[in-house]
Amino acid sequence: MKNFFILFITSALILSCGDGSTKKMSDKPKSTEKVLLRLKYDKGAKMILSFDMDTSAEQGVSVMEQIGLELAVADITAGDNPVYKFDGQVTYMKMDSRMMGQHDHYDSSKKVENMTSSELEWHREFEGLIRKPLSFSLDSKGKIVKSFEYSEAVYGAMDQPVELNNYQIQFPEKEVGIDDTWKSEYKNPLTGGTVKNTYTLADITAETVVVKVESLIPGVKGVMGENTMKGEYTLDRKTGMLKEGVMEGNMNQMNAKLKYTFTTTIIQ
Repeated sequence: MKNFFILFITSALILSCGDGSTKKMSDKPKSTEKVLLRLKYDKGAKMILSFDMDTSAEQGVSVMEQIGLELAVADITAGDNPVYKFDGQVTYMKMDSRMMGQHDHYDSSKKVENMTSSELEWHREFEGLIRKPLSFSLDSKGKIVKSFEYSEAVYGAMDQPVELNNYQIQFPEKEVGIDDTWKSEYKNPLTGGTVKNTYTLADITAETVVVKVESLIPGVKGVMGENTMKGEYTLDRKTGMLKEGVMEGNMNQMNAKLKYTFTTTIIQ
């Protein structure tokens, strides 16, 4: 049962974002201004990153996963394209799954002595990731310079708490205006295939920038076919930080429906 769950979650995480509807923009007149999208964090800035994933499929299968991280900008390497080093830790993990006639639940905040045998089994999978110091680095254009690294050996079903390529989009080289597009691609760490993204700037306000994304996800033999995914990101205009990303769609395996939500909140 547990192995089936991990396979199911892994298949879901292969997808960069959901295939389906995005938020409809209002009919207000389009802005004619252009913006240069860049990350611009202050050293010491602290934030909370929340990741939620809901999956439902045939035969009553459903999985809910929630992960929270506390992050801080620990260092900035100056230059034409500054690099931001983030230090942090996973603060909580929650999971609720219904599949194969079994209902499993896990909440890392629950006292171990109060956990059921099933919860303890999941706790052994995930406890090695929680409250363990980690770091990663991004440059000002949103490129991942260094993915998650832990300061000590960790163990767990998923040693990468979230997929950074899902969370952080890559920015264009030049200023862009509404309806302008740009592209990026990266190797999917789970499959080795190349994910190809097309971004479109959808809206600009005094405080936010909205970017729509369409991703071509290569298939995985025996697991799923090729998918075209669509999603939407709302960025803080001043810092380039992702305020919210919501993606919904379908996965070929078991006709699964997916919904991802990323939320970032500055706390200092």
